[in-house]
Amino acid sequence: MDYYLHDVSQFPFVALRSERCPPGFAEQWGIEMSALLDSGRLFVVAFEPQALEETPEDFRTRGIWFKKNRQLLPGRCAAMVAVVPDAAVRAENSLDMAKRSKGFEVLYTAMESFDAAAQATDILLADALQQLGRPAVSRR
Repeated sequence: MDYYLHDVSQFPFVALRSERCPPGFAEQWGIEMSALLDSGRLFVVAFEPQALEETPEDFRTRGIWFKKNRQLLPGRCAAMVAVVPDAAVRAENSLDMAKRSKGFEVLYTAMESFDAAAQATDILLADALQQLGRPAVSRR
C-alpha cells in the first residue's frame, strides 16, 4: 500500500499530514485508514485538527467510515492524538476527547506536537496492550 496522506515512515507512529489533505481528501483517507486496520498491527495516529481543510462532504465521508469501522478500531488503533500546540486549547478540548475515547473505545488525546506524539508512542501502545490484556512488546 502506498500512503500519501499518512506518513508511516515511523510506524507504528503514523502522522496524518494536513498539507497532504486538500479538500476532498476523505476517500483516500478512508482507504489508508482501512489499510492500517488491515495490517493487524497496533498503531497510533497523530493529526492536526485545526489544519485539515475538511469539506462538509469530507466530514460526512469520514463519519461514515468511523461508524462502519467502529468495531475494528479498538485493538488496532492504540490512540488518536490531536496535535494542538496551545495548552489552553488542549485543556478546553479534554472533555470532548474523553467522550470520543469512550465512544470509540480508543484513546483520544491531545499533545503539543508531532514529536511529542511520536515520543509517546511506546507508552500509548503499552497502555493499549494492557487494556487488551496482551503483553507489551517494545517496537525498537
